[in-house]
Amino acid sequence: MTDVENRHKALARYIFEEGWNKQNPDIVDEVFTPEFVYHGVANNRDEFKQFWKVVLAAIPDIHFTLEDQIAEGDMTVHRWVFTGTHLGEWMGVPATGKKVVVPGMDIARFKDGKIAENWGIFDAVSMFQQMGAYPPME
Repeated sequence: MTDVENRHKALARYIFEEGWNKQNPDIVDEVFTPEFVYHGVANNRDEFKQFWKVVLAAIPDIHFTLEDQIAEGDMTVHRWVFTGTHLGEWMGVPATGKKVVVPGMDIARFKDGKIAENWGIFDAVSMFQQMGAYPPME
């Protein structure tokens, strides 16, 4: 593993530990390039920061645990699990007060030491089942 790949992994850990786990969406301005592209619920850095605030309003005690990291060249992969309590509306589901445990993954591309692009997925079906919005699988 190269020094650059180790720095990329460290920056990702920093985002989870100092950003998500300390409810600090302003970290986005520090660690994402101005041209950042998110392939998912947001398109750019400002939209991703707004999405982060929506998540924090819905699950204010959210906590991410980084399970695995892989780095190669300018790309990293992060497998994580978040836990928290659904205390605010999210994606049309009113607050339920239920605890959730949700796995997910991110793939990030780095440019000049910052994240320039990200692809993220999480188990939304499981999350909504835990919230009581979807029936359990039979």
